[in-house]
Amino acid sequence: VELSTEQRHIVGILCSNMSLRDAAFDELGCEPNDFPLPWRHVVNLMSLNHDMDVDALVAAPELALDSQLRQAVLALAHEYKTQDTQLEELKEVMDRVQRSRCEARVRELEFKLKQAQNNQRHDEVKTLFAELFEMTNEMRRLSGHESAS
Repeated sequence: VELSTEQRHIVGILCSNMSLRDAAFDELGCEPNDFPLPWRHVVNLMSLNHDMDVDALVAAPELALDSQLRQAVLALAHEYKTQDTQLEELKEVMDRVQRSRCEARVRELEFKLKQAQNNQRHDEVKTLFAELFEMTNEMRRLSGHESAS
């Protein structure tokens, strides 16, 4: 399964630079669910084991049976090891991922809101509208953060 440019960037950075994992998972909101299977297993392992180096990562049982994934992880780690990756770069990529996540959630909420309105489920409309308002504010915050950097 192919990763988006952002996903590839994040996995490469985190595979090759364990020191950025605390920030990625604890501060920047990196979520294993933002990645397709089987990559989700790799990101989940890193989120649970911030100090697991790439050799331990590819030896983990979750990756043991998938030689293609192991090779891809090693290649990404090697590719990013030679780069001088900074926390700022990781923040920018994570912002884009979070914005995409918010946009998808907004589309989903708009669809559900329309259904609830059509079926006159007023309590559900209120709840969905409140969540949609929060998501819209979150998107605005993320967009503002991008232009500030």
